[in-house]
Amino acid sequence: MGKKKHVLVMQVNICGERRIDDRKKSAEIEIASYLAGKEKENPVEKKKAIQKRYAFCEIIENIKKANISFFVIQRKKKTQEKKDIFAEIIITKGALKEFKMRTTLLESQYHPYEKYIYIYAVERPAAYDTTDGIVIVSEQICVKSKFKKQFVPVEKKVEEWLRKSVFFSDTEGFPSLNPKAMLVIILLDCLLEKEVFEESDKLFIENNRDLLDDLEIRQLLKNELFSYTDELVQNIKNADYNAALKRYISYAKY
Repeated sequence: MGKKKHVLVMQVNICGERRIDDRKKSAEIEIASYLAGKEKENPVEKKKAIQKRYAFCEIIENIKKANISFFVIQRKKKTQEKKDIFAEIIITKGALKEFKMRTTLLESQYHPYEKYIYIYAVERPAAYDTTDGIVIVSEQICVKSKFKKQFVPVEKKVEEWLRKSVFFSDTEGFPSLNPKAMLVIILLDCLLEKEVFEESDKLFIENNRDLLDDLEIRQLLKNELFSYTDELVQNIKNADYNAALKRYISYAKY
């Protein structure tokens, strides 16, 4: 008999992606680390921050003073943690740390996504208490991941398209998303995060029904929802919102 040969076995993950179980373990460690840090915060400073509320326009003015480009996704949204978000402000990518250092605004201690982690090097958004509700300031547009308690950035093509869909609203007095972009945001929010179509969502969709046949919108949705997109659009056109949600949850083809 010849000498025994030892064969080195290596697990290779395509495109450098970690295995699913590794990603779950990493997420659990990051969540535990984040929550441990929150528990060590000074209770006096926490109380001070809780009591401070701003007008929405103050948040906008602070961003302008920092000379940072931005646009507003303004619509009231209930999260699964039952903490209402009044608006989301998306700023230039990489500018959030600079903004937080330059502003005198105190962050809210009741972050709507306190127990979530942001993966793929996404900077955790800042949250501010206003008289209208929580305002989120983020440097990337994110959607809820299929994995528990995680947010991931939207696909690069979707992000770039959304940022190009900004226009200055004379009525509001700040940059906002056009109706096509808002439709994409609402559909992704309702399916991936809220898991419900609120009446305000349905009203917006009904008022913009013609956009459901827009091929550009369908292609963008396929970057996030894959082959489920066509079935989703059909259910929405039929105003069957319950079916749209149930079919997405049970959908396995993509």
